[in-house]
Amino acid sequence: MFFDMALVWPVILSLCAFVLFVKASLLIRALIVARQAAWKYLLVLLPLIVSAWSFAVATNSLYVYSYTLRGLVSGIHFGPFLYYYLKATMLQAANDSIIQLLVTLLVFWFTLFIERRAIPRVERTPAWVLARETLLKV
Repeated sequence: MFFDMALVWPVILSLCAFVLFVKASLLIRALIVARQAAWKYLLVLLPLIVSAWSFAVATNSLYVYSYTLRGLVSGIHFGPFLYYYLKATMLQAANDSIIQLLVTLLVFWFTLFIERRAIPRVERTPAWVLARETLLKV
């Protein structure tokens, strides 16, 4: 594995976490427009928590990447043990990002599934429109 490949996974994870955050905000909007029950607003917590967790994992992986490169470029002569240690550290950070990416995609799919099941597709008319119509009929 090239050392630059460890940089790719945290970036992809950051993008997926941002998409999950946007999906959570769209879910909040759909819940407000559809005037759902209060317990359905708790469904938004799962994508928000996983999005924040994914940003934390991506930030940690990028920190490990920069720390490892700083160790490689420092000019200090190191033996094969230090090289393999740094390589294993970067592989572990990349693996953490890949696992978190799978969790993020699973939560994104679960959010889409729950949204399809729990939120009606038709938008109900706002309460003030219904009140206005009843006042006009009288």
